[in-house]
This record gives sequence, structure tokens and C-alpha cells, in this order.
Amino acid sequence: MVVQPVVVPAEVARFRNSLFRHSMKTRIIIFTKFPEAGKVKSRLAKEVGNNKAAEIYKTILLDNWQIAKDTGHEVCIEFSPLDAKKKFQTLFGKNVILNPQIGTDIGWRMANAFARCLQQQFDAAILIGGDAPDLSAELLNEALVSLLNHDIVLGPTHDGGYYLIGFTKDSFNPHYFQNIDWSSPNVFEQTAEIIRESNNKLYLIEKRFDLDTFNDVKEFLGSSKESSMITDKIRKILENEDFDEENSFNVVSDNTGSGKRSERDL
Repeated sequence: MVVQPVVVPAEVARFRNSLFRHSMKTRIIIFTKFPEAGKVKSRLAKEVGNNKAAEIYKTILLDNWQIAKDTGHEVCIEFSPLDAKKKFQTLFGKNVILNPQIGTDIGWRMANAFARCLQQQFDAAILIGGDAPDLSAELLNEALVSLLNHDIVLGPTHDGGYYLIGFTKDSFNPHYFQNIDWSSPNVFEQTAEIIRESNNKLYLIEKRFDLDTFNDVKEFLGSSKESSMITDKIRKILENEDFDEENSFNVVSDNTGSGKRSERDL
């Protein structure tokens, strides 16, 4: 059975979130790699080049960092690689809360991020990826507020994964991150099935994109009915010849606001 998301008006979410912050200690975890060319977004880089892929990743990461801070909840960065702490301090400032990712695969690294957080007197936490564009403070608040009367919250992506997951202290268990075919289109459904089998109450928020391939980027830009700051920034990166390298493309905006790809160097 497919669980349908419950839509909460922004003004209601803000009001409920105000009460939530006073009743529960909460944290937003941003789970990310350092945005270094050649080290992130390998599938996207094959089509737009390492520099543009890393710049897109960094732009979305900084945007999500600001959005998370705007919620009023505590924010921390779970980062990799292990030697990137000073680089992240340069990117976000020395007062940022930084924790190195620990674990043999992405599942264990996310599980350990939650375990560390919920062992520190936090009552609930959500984790978001660094590559999910066009999030909002209202959306993150909705996810956290949902944990008042749900056990787990999930934000699915269009490619079959998820960009957000959250737990209360009582509902968290590492087994939600085990036996998952990571980097496959089955991640969301496998995770949701484990949750259903656990009899925990699941809340779904709005489906979003994550940008793993150039086709993801095109679909995201084409799906945006109106231009936004993040879509404008991504288009400028793709059009900027300063980032050009072998295997890169230009995206030219048309009157509809969607992106057209023109091949440069194949």
C-alpha cells in the first residue's frame, strides 16, 4: 500500500513548529561530502565536467545549509572525507558543528549519524542530503513537526531514493539502514517496507529531485514553473565558460524557463 503525503499549509507548519521547538530538542543533520572537483557527483561529472558538477553540488549544499539554519533548529554537518574538517570550517565558518561520517557504507554512516545525535539528549532529528535542490524551511519544519505524532518521516525522490529521513529517539533503529540496495531505484521502497514491517507510523513529505545525472538536472530545471534562486544559480554554472572542461555542456534558457542542452566537447 502506498502512503500518501499529508499536506500542511505553511502558516500551520510555522505555528506548530513554534510549539514543537519548545517541547522537543531537535536537530537537522546535513549529510555531505566536501564539494571538491573530481570527488563528488561522478555520474553528473561525466556529462558536465568535474568543475561544474562540484560547483552545482557546493551551491545546493550552501543553499540547504542556509535553509536549515532558517528553521531555528540546531544544525550539524556529518562530513566526509575525514581530513576535510578545516575545509568545511572555511566553507561554513568555525562555529559550525562538524562530525565525521563513520561506517563502512552509506547506510552505516547515516545510522551512526542518528545514533550519535539521539544519544546527545536530542528527542528527534532529520537528515537531509547535500544534493537535494529547492528545499525550504517550511518543508524541513513540516518534517520535524510530523514527529510529534509519527515515528518516522521520509522524503522520497523522483529516482526512487529519498532526500530526507527522520526519527524520534524512541523510533530510531539501525536496521532501517541495513539490507538496502544503495544507489538503486529501490532505496525508498525497501526502506518504507522495513518501516511498515516494524509497525511504526510513517509520515511522507513532498517528493523532490536529487541531482545525480545531467538528466536529473534537466528534469529539475524543466519542472520549475517559475525561476528560483537555486535554478538561476544552476543555469549560470552550466552557462559559465570559466568552469568548462572536457565533456562539458552549456544550458541555454528559453522562454519557458527550461534548460536546453547544447553539446560542446564530446
